[in-house]
Amino acid sequence: TVRVEGGKKMSKSLGNIIDPLEIIGEVGADALRFSLMVITATGTDVYLSEQKFLIGRNFANKIWNASRYILPKMSKNIPLEKATLGDSDRWILSRLHHTIFDVTKALEEYQFNIAAGALYEFFWHEFCDWYLELSKERKDEEIAPVLHEVLKTFLSLLHPFMPFITEEIGHEILPDQSVMLSAWPEADKKWFNPEIESKMSFVIKA
Repeated sequence: TVRVEGGKKMSKSLGNIIDPLEIIGEVGADALRFSLMVITATGTDVYLSEQKFLIGRNFANKIWNASRYILPKMSKNIPLEKATLGDSDRWILSRLHHTIFDVTKALEEYQFNIAAGALYEFFWHEFCDWYLELSKERKDEEIAPVLHEVLKTFLSLLHPFMPFITEEIGHEILPDQSVMLSAWPEADKKWFNPEIESKMSFVIKA
């Protein structure tokens, strides 16, 4: 059941509905979709207000801004297998593959809010807040392979939730390919690195 913030059921007869077309006009279709999925847990009522759609809007803005920082560095890209990886590189790749595993498992179990939340947590709080900030002290050629791998994989994972922004940015990475037709990422346990994750967790807590 969809309810307004005060707890009343949302209905046309009560005159307290939110018009989705108006929300799309204000924040975009992707923001509407993502916001609804991230706040909707299976088997519980949804408490909805226009403020809730700021979650998706702010996330879309974060993705745009991060991509604008990353894309110019792609010219220095080399295959990930040939790159020299530091601790922060191995950490974010470990977190990426754990995220692939978590999102895939959640989708298989129809827990869409958990999948959306995992993508949000990874991209905003791990990739942007930590890896991108740490990468600013390094040369483009050192970080380009990891930036390319993370962004490309993240767009594929996010595409079912936010199809428009992921397709737009995806064409900047691979102009002749569509994110919609790309293979679903698979978690590779060779990238799981509990030792590096433990070290980085200590740094973050500090």
